[in-house]
Amino acid sequence: MTIVDRRAGIRLPRALAALLATLALVVSSLVFVAPAQAITWGPKLCDGFAACAAKGYGNAGYQSVYKQSFWNMYGGHNCTNYVAYRMQKAGIPRFVRVGYGNAYQWGAEAKAAGLAVDKGTPRVGDVAWWDRAAIGGSGLGHVAYVEKVDVAAGTFTVSEDNYSSDFDWRVYRLSEVSGFIRVAKPSLPASPIPTVSGSAVVGGTLTARPGTWAPTGVALTYRWLRNGAAISGATKSTYRLVTADAGTKVSVQVTGAKAGYTTTTRRSAAVSVPLLAMTAPVPTITGTLRVGSTLTANPGAWAPSGVVLTYQWLRAGQPISGATARTYKLAAADKGKAVSVRVTGKKANYATTARTSKATAAIR
Repeated sequence: MTIVDRRAGIRLPRALAALLATLALVVSSLVFVAPAQAITWGPKLCDGFAACAAKGYGNAGYQSVYKQSFWNMYGGHNCTNYVAYRMQKAGIPRFVRVGYGNAYQWGAEAKAAGLAVDKGTPRVGDVAWWDRAAIGGSGLGHVAYVEKVDVAAGTFTVSEDNYSSDFDWRVYRLSEVSGFIRVAKPSLPASPIPTVSGSAVVGGTLTARPGTWAPTGVALTYRWLRNGAAISGATKSTYRLVTADAGTKVSVQVTGAKAGYTTTTRRSAAVSVPLLAMTAPVPTITGTLRVGSTLTANPGAWAPSGVVLTYQWLRAGQPISGATARTYKLAAADKGKAVSVRVTGKKANYATTARTSKATAAIR
């Protein structure tokens, strides 16, 4: 005997039908809620984790955990689980009750939790919400994470995940949203770009000038950077330049934090620290000035220690091919010509320096 599933028009064996019925009961007892469907308004800026990342559109780490459940939403590709993840990552207390997690329910749930839900201009970090009537179809609504707002164009950009589809970034019209769930903290009223003053040479001290942040009570912290990378231990408002800074660009990051506001970081323009100069004496030459004899370059005492020296012998001021050792055996081509040697010193954080010896008399 078979049982007909009238919704799908498929004839099912009794055992299979019983199994499906049992599974339905199990699923209905779970605390998870049905995922929301995707909507199609607005152009996509990218589609899929990899494609979005390649274009510089991130997912805040969701790619590696999207199959997990957040706020008891279904794991996998769907809008509610992604936004729940972003809320959890931002430290937003859960405002959706278990059993009320379909996207169309989020507006009412947020209001019940004491959050503002309105159609005013959103902040980055707010939740864009569409109710059943806004999207039609299955009527499950939609939610997305606000990434950018363009008031002049009347649009906003979101990152979102989609049921039976994929992660993407997309542009929507401000006028078409059912509301924005206000969870983003306001920005600090004033967070100026810091400047750097002081002596930008090794041994000199740089001072961060943070400017005037607002409101009062903003706590400022500092982080000095070398070529954009954090310098270990350099977390004060002043920084004394060391040898490792020579030949690099140094800047400072100032971070302002105050309860109730979004923590903000500003970075100064970089200052260039010149390379150090090494002690580089003029080399001399010893040996008999006769074809077949060997000449030796005496480089002198270069400093600091660790300078790497290389040699190039010259005939009448022009490089001699292959003559790059400290010694040089005079060849027939040198007869009647003057010979000299150029010594070059190299060391990290020091300016590469070359010195050329005085030319010999004509080779006999």
